[in-house]
Amino acid sequence: MKKSPLQHFKQCLEKRHLYFTSQREEVVRRVLSWKGHFGVDDIYEWARHRGLSVGRSTIYRTLQLMAECNLLEERDFQRGYKVYEVSLGKEKHEHMTCVDCDKVIEFQAPSITQAEKDLMMREGFTPLYHSFVVYGLCDECTAKRSNKEKQKVS
Repeated sequence: MKKSPLQHFKQCLEKRHLYFTSQREEVVRRVLSWKGHFGVDDIYEWARHRGLSVGRSTIYRTLQLMAECNLLEERDFQRGYKVYEVSLGKEKHEHMTCVDCDKVIEFQAPSITQAEKDLMMREGFTPLYHSFVVYGLCDECTAKRSNKEKQKVS
């Protein structure tokens, strides 16, 4: 019988001799239902609006533990803080992030994935962590910049 993500996390904590507190449970349940990317502040604001007494340090540590237990992927989109996304049931994907508006676009690229595998095999390289992020401008921000340039010229 397959374990639920909550059971998996509890076992992961037990192996580390850590407690599954009511605050951690609230955070884990919310995180597992979150769609898209989120940060510590997103979870903190959610808890605050619900009247829950959960500090940022508890949230941060819980997210770190969830990542260590392979329930979350930790992402660094060069914003000065980390964001997370639930990794359960998600297909492998990469990210493009707009440097102007912080929009994140997920995409799948089997050819990139295969090229990475081929390169690692050729070099005898064993990956421990992988992140592929393209930084640039989304359609809207490209158009805004283009309009600003046109206004400067006229």
